[in-house]
This record gives sequence, C-alpha cells and structure tokens, in this order.
Amino acid sequence: MLIEAGQAGQALERFARAAELDPDNPEYRMAQAEILDREGDGATARMLLSQVLERRPQHLGATLLLARISLAEGRPAEARSLLARALDRHPDAANLHHWLGVSARAAGDLPAARGHLEDAVRLDQSQPETYLLLGEVCLAVGETDEAIQALENAVNLDGDDVEARLRLAEACARAGLRERAQAQLDSARALAPTDARPLLAAGRLALAGHLPEQAIAALEAARERDPQDPEIFHALGLAYKLLREYGQATQMFRSELRLTPTSPKAYAQYAAVSAMHFVNRVVVIEDAAVNGAEAVR
Repeated sequence: MLIEAGQAGQALERFARAAELDPDNPEYRMAQAEILDREGDGATARMLLSQVLERRPQHLGATLLLARISLAEGRPAEARSLLARALDRHPDAANLHHWLGVSARAAGDLPAARGHLEDAVRLDQSQPETYLLLGEVCLAVGETDEAIQALENAVNLDGDDVEARLRLAEACARAGLRERAQAQLDSARALAPTDARPLLAAGRLALAGHLPEQAIAALEAARERDPQDPEIFHALGLAYKLLREYGQATQMFRSELRLTPTSPKAYAQYAAVSAMHFVNRVVVIEDAAVNGAEAVR
C-alpha cells in the first residue's frame, strides 16, 4: 500500500471510518497499523494489531507486523513468542520462518536462526533477502561454504544488492578465494561508486592479505566518503599497526573511540598501540642520547 507524503492522515481517517462501518473486516485495522508503523507510531499500531488478533487469532499478517514492531523496539523474545504461536497454524509460511530467523538472530540464537532461514528458502526460493540473512548467519557460525552458496543465490536473485555482494566477497575471502572476492568488490563499487562500504570491504580484504599500504589507500578513500563510520577508523588503525606506524594507529583508534566510546575492541587496540608508540618514542630518545654522547666524544 503506497501513501504519498502528507496523505497519511487522510488515509488513516478513511480506514478508521471503514473499520467502524465494517468491524469484522480486519484489513482496515491492518491498513491503519501499517501506516502508523511507517509514521513511527508503533504504540497505536500495536493496539490495532492486538484488536485484529483478538478477533482473528490466525491472522498471519497481523502477527508478522506485530513481531516486526517488537523487533524494532528491541524485544526479540516477544517477537519470537508471537511468531512461534503462529507456527502451528502456518507451518508452511515461508515469511513466518523468515521472521522467526530474524528474531532468533536478534536474540543471539544463531542455530535456531539458521534452521528457520533454511526452512524459509526451502519453502520459497525467490526471496534474496532471506538468502542474504542465511549467508550472514552461516558466516557468523563459521560455515563458509554454506555462506557462499546462500549469498550466491542472493546475488543471482538481485544483482543490484550491494550488501549481498559485499557479504559474498567476505565469504570468498575467508575461503581463500581472493579473485572471486575481488570480483564481487569490483561489482559492488560499480553499483555504488559513492558508497564507503565497498572501499571498507576492499581495505579489509587487503588487510587479510597482509597488504597494509593497499588497505590504507582504500580505507582513506572510504573515510572521505563516510567520516563517521567507526569501522573505517578501526581498519585504518590495524593497517597502520601492521606497518608499525604506532603513532598513526593510535590516532585512528582514538578517532574510533570518539565515535563509539564503549567499544571493547577499540579500547584494546588503543591500549596496545599506545604502549607500542610510547616504547618506540623512548627508544628513539635513548638512541638520540647515545648518538649525541658519541658525537661529543
């Protein structure tokens, strides 16, 4: 349902009147809930969806939208509970398994997420987003070959999906397939020439190949496009650390901490390279003192 900008209020009024005239038809409240959700009023949308489910407990659309609202509000356990109750009534609904996978992943239950996403693609092989999520979960649990297969399916279904190509590049890199990884990165950069993400991925690929200078070139270009992404600063810090340029690395991790002050990995790297930078400065000072003493003699 497409509502043009500024017309949401009128549409809500029309659907509200229709719901009053035909209270047994759940689709009017569903339409209201969808508009309210897009407008950011999750609380009212939740109330309307609850009314739909009171009259029609088997209404899959209401269950899915209510679960998505719960996920957006950071309540994955609630979303899983809603979706699990619907599973008995709709065991072959691919979109239900998809959102069960999403909610399980959000709750940190990766095995369950993988199982539901595999069920979803078994029931419906036409959804690139589900293959993308399955590939990401397989990557997270270290199943690289399975990740590549899922992500290739995602790319084949939607060749313009930059994120799918970047994830496929990451999976190929982990499997040691550097040429395939580079091909996916090149395609992603062609699709999104002003996007920092392909350049960040290229920098990470270069880092994995122990090519810090190449990594820095890509990452500095990424930083120009997105100076607020902490992951770019983290990767730059790692690249300068490989080059033993600890002063530069310290600056990069410090910049990352400004953007994500509670990041444990940023603190760990910052502490390590700061110590190395301090040691290097002491060594340089001691060497200068020795050289100066020898020159006096």
